[in-house]
Amino acid sequence: MSSSKKDLIERISILIDEKIKEKSIIKGISVGTNMGTNLYSKLDPELDNFSGSQLIASATSFQNIASSLLLQLTKNEISSSYVSVDNYIIIMNIVKDVSGAAILDRNFAELEGINHIQKDFKILMQKIATHIETSDFMEDSFVKISQALPTALSIILTSIEGMPIKSIGLKNMSEPMISSMVSSVSSLTQVMMKSSLDYCIIEGNEAFIIIIQYDPKRILAICLPEQERANMGHHLATIKSIIKKTEEI
Repeated sequence: MSSSKKDLIERISILIDEKIKEKSIIKGISVGTNMGTNLYSKLDPELDNFSGSQLIASATSFQNIASSLLLQLTKNEISSSYVSVDNYIIIMNIVKDVSGAAILDRNFAELEGINHIQKDFKILMQKIATHIETSDFMEDSFVKISQALPTALSIILTSIEGMPIKSIGLKNMSEPMISSMVSSVSSLTQVMMKSSLDYCIIEGNEAFIIIIQYDPKRILAICLPEQERANMGHHLATIKSIIKKTEEI
């Protein structure tokens, strides 16, 4: 990990730790990039069945699906969303390409008022986004991959659960449906081969798809035209190199 990233995470951790101390109803906060990469998470010991990296990846996917749903039904841009379960409420937000999720004690959160807490959390997210903007930390491998493969017909990053995180070029195709299919390729590989997916090639007459395990929590799928088939090995090496460099930041 580079010194710039260490410094950034330290500044983010201070903001999050202070917020959790200030509000005891907050049981955990996870913050990451809009690609679902966890930057910093602090979770109460009672949340021992939660993983910070899995939480932010799932929350980012949830926000993307919720954003698409709201836009299609109401033509409105999403501001934030929250989900209530038996004992907890999770509020989610994406601010300036920074994704965040906070888990609250449901009983006390409802007494205090969800709207108030959402506004407070958004302010925290804006502060964190400012720290990221003013640092030299760059993690958007998705953009780097799309730039390295300008002929790509479409690219989608999905969680292992099949929830879309980020995509380009899908046009009128259903993002959740494509994500589910991509996730199934990874799952079925595990079933057939008793081993995790490295990459998969699906070939057609006029195009082909590269599906690659981005990391243990995410999968990347890229659709390329037939004329790029001869460069398939080079494209695979390029994608893996970009992912590796991102992990080393």
